[in-house]
Amino acid sequence: MVLYGVRGAFEPFDDSCGGMGSTVYGVAERTVSRLALESPSIRVSLVGVSYPANAWLYYWSRRVGVTNLTELIGEDVAHCPDQRVVLVGLSQGAEVIRRALAALPSATAKRIAAVVLLGDPTRHPSDPWTHGTTDSQPGVAVRYAAPIPEELVASTWGYALDGDEIAANHTGLRGLRHSGTHTLYEHNEDRVQDRAAWFITEKLEAGQP
Repeated sequence: MVLYGVRGAFEPFDDSCGGMGSTVYGVAERTVSRLALESPSIRVSLVGVSYPANAWLYYWSRRVGVTNLTELIGEDVAHCPDQRVVLVGLSQGAEVIRRALAALPSATAKRIAAVVLLGDPTRHPSDPWTHGTTDSQPGVAVRYAAPIPEELVASTWGYALDGDEIAANHTGLRGLRHSGTHTLYEHNEDRVQDRAAWFITEKLEAGQP
């Protein structure tokens, strides 16, 4: 199994967090630890997706991220057809994942075991995979949301913290500067990293032969 992590805007692409940023890497580490205890036969590779992660050049940054992620997944599945894939993204990284999913061929998408979207700027409160806040406001970029492929809805889990102005926006573009709790995913607020790892582990264990 390979877990691709897509960091949020302005997080550095460095070795200290595997190129994933601290929040996504926290989810990855917890997933590896749970699997080591519960399903040691599942071997895990961690891959941070390289892209600009720039909020001020958002559309370009997102486009580069989508291109890089889809190429990585395509190459991985081509070389190992039985490979299972997990995708975890924070903020801009969550939108990169959504757009990549929409661009993948259906045969490739079938290899995806779990998708985790944290602080998704394209969140809609009625999305069936949405958890966390019950705020009825959608994300700041909801109008640009890429749909999750129907076959992956049950394998997708999203979480938004109460007061996250990026994922449940009340103040328009001002929310980009005054983002409320949007930075607290890094600190495992609401045990969000633990919950994400539990979801991933459950999906991987359910898919074992």
